[in-house]
Amino acid sequence: GYQRIRELKKPNLDSRQCFVAMWFTPEMEGVFNKAIKPAIEFIEPGETISRYKAVKIDNVEHVNDINDEIIAQIRRSRFMVCDLTGYRGGVYFEAGFAYGLGLEVIYTCRKDWTKEEILCDSAGNKIETLLDGTGKEIAIKKEGVHFDLAHRNRIEWVPDELEDFKTKLVNRIKAVIF
Repeated sequence: GYQRIRELKKPNLDSRQCFVAMWFTPEMEGVFNKAIKPAIEFIEPGETISRYKAVKIDNVEHVNDINDEIIAQIRRSRFMVCDLTGYRGGVYFEAGFAYGLGLEVIYTCRKDWTKEEILCDSAGNKIETLLDGTGKEIAIKKEGVHFDLAHRNRIEWVPDELEDFKTKLVNRIKAVIF
């Protein structure tokens, strides 16, 4: 019985799938297509196919409850790339689930999203409050990486240097996953 439990706890070492957890915005779609996906699907010199396939839930056709499909896709994966840009609660949930399964999680974040800060308009004026539909003030700020993950090693990237980001991610995958 205990041997079976140990087997169930092992990550999917034979899987070729990498689940990608990230914010769904047009800008981030570009980051996925130009850096994250090519890094995961990197083809080694002398090889004809990539070792891994990048899977992002908004690219998966399914008729399931979205949460059930996310959990199923994470369970099928060998590892995860988790981009913390945008302080998305779902991304943190997915990373925690993968971590709990024993999967390697490679964290990344756009450099200007790593620290908490007050937002500014184009003139440099601080935007500390907005008004909701009833005129009530809402305090706002840009959250940085949550303190539960702030101590984790991560690859920080900038939008104008996606080739550098891709190279760093390829190197991390080779060091940690291969």
